[in-house]
Amino acid sequence: MEHATAEKSEVLRPLSVLGADDFEKSLLIIARSLLHAHSEPETHAWQHAFTIAAERFGDVVGPSAAYFMSKYIAALLKCRPEGVSYQEPVEEGDRHLVSESEFQIIGVIHHMRRDRTNHARDAVADLTCGRMDPHFIRAGLELANRFPAGTARACLKPPRLRVVQ
Repeated sequence: MEHATAEKSEVLRPLSVLGADDFEKSLLIIARSLLHAHSEPETHAWQHAFTIAAERFGDVVGPSAAYFMSKYIAALLKCRPEGVSYQEPVEEGDRHLVSESEFQIIGVIHHMRRDRTNHARDAVADLTCGRMDPHFIRAGLELANRFPAGTARACLKPPRLRVVQ
């Protein structure tokens, strides 16, 4: 399975065109590390993905976000054998400029988190080259259901424990 980093000649576009929220922007950084881990397993970049998630979302929620994103990326790569283009996770420069594949990866989640079924269906078809793979769709929906838009702040905070007398 081939996974390509974004070519210098590839036109990159801003993620802001999609209207991604802060959670989705953080998922992009995690996705880049996970894609890199699949492309070059010896780098153990998956550890970087989980570290970033814990730093962004806390020790309680971060690993969960990275886990659901890793399921999503793994399912994507199984149904898209030609691979995806992505920017190196440690690449300097504007981190909010994305390859077409990255735009689509976050686009699917963006629409699923907002329960925009028609847009999500089109985004899945674009990303998977028309393959409506049920494992990929399920992985995306699991992530979207665990971290829905609008309630992201509430579910990203770790639970507070108090002594009740």
